[in-house]
Amino acid sequence: PLLEETLKLTRAKLGSEHPHRLSTMNNLAQAYSGAGRLDEAVSLYEETLKLQKDELGPDHPGTLSTMHNLAAAYVNVGRLKKAIRLCEETLKLRRAKLGPDHPSTLATMHNLAAAYFADDRRDEALRLLEEALKLHQAKLGPEHPKTLTTMSNLAAVYEKSGNHSQAAGLYKEMLRVMRKQTLPGSPELSSLLATIGDRLIACEAYADAESILRECYDLRRKSAPGAWTTFNAEVLLGAALAGQAETQLKADAPDQNATERLFAEAEKHLLAGYHGLKKTKETIPNEGKINIERAREKLVRLYTAWGQPEEAAKWKADEEPDATHRM
Repeated sequence: PLLEETLKLTRAKLGSEHPHRLSTMNNLAQAYSGAGRLDEAVSLYEETLKLQKDELGPDHPGTLSTMHNLAAAYVNVGRLKKAIRLCEETLKLRRAKLGPDHPSTLATMHNLAAAYFADDRRDEALRLLEEALKLHQAKLGPEHPKTLTTMSNLAAVYEKSGNHSQAAGLYKEMLRVMRKQTLPGSPELSSLLATIGDRLIACEAYADAESILRECYDLRRKSAPGAWTTFNAEVLLGAALAGQAETQLKADAPDQNATERLFAEAEKHLLAGYHGLKKTKETIPNEGKINIERAREKLVRLYTAWGQPEEAAKWKADEEPDATHRM
């Protein structure tokens, strides 16, 4: 409401061509986007861009900023083709005007990569993020937050594209760098360990995930033994162990005893973690409650891989069998 009033007054007091009016229009469009009023945001960005091109020129920094924002707004409303065309144009102009490693140029590279990925042009998204990461590392250094954000985005695209080994390598590098920036034994460290461990499970790097998640579980068990986050860390540890057992089963000459030990330890942690999450359900924030269902799904997968279809069927049916004796 305040920005809408400002725009109305600016138009009346300063005239339609005053620079403050264009700035207010852009700010209001950003506010619309942040408030989820996406169609209004797109419409106002389009109006602002037309005026800026006429009054400021096509490569003015203000014009390029609005082009960048409008392209992101197009992505948000699903107009990917328009987003990609506008983002490509913005990137070309920003590279020429500002240079390839300017923060604004790099921000547009990120937007374009996101649009490519949403349009299922994953190879192009990967190439752009790989380039952005190299530029960030050279310009800002390996420990800069923007470098780490780019690394995280690239790892996520690798992961979703099935390039698990490359994704896992980046996740481990992120942990190495971010660990140095985090206090030993702190909640921030345990949260970082849980996040990276979870991503390594998704990348099937189970042994690496296990060592990271054991550290996470040990930290949380000492600092907050009855917290839901501690039980969730135990579930993740169980999943890392179960993944290793599954991997051994697929080997040419699996070690049956080692595989059984892995399955048994995975079961112990998954059951304890699941029941702990159920017990602390009321303390779990709404966005975290999905972890209870994920724990149950991990138990179904465990028993399926372990050759216990009846047990898997019980958990799949959400009967929550009494498994106290197994713990």
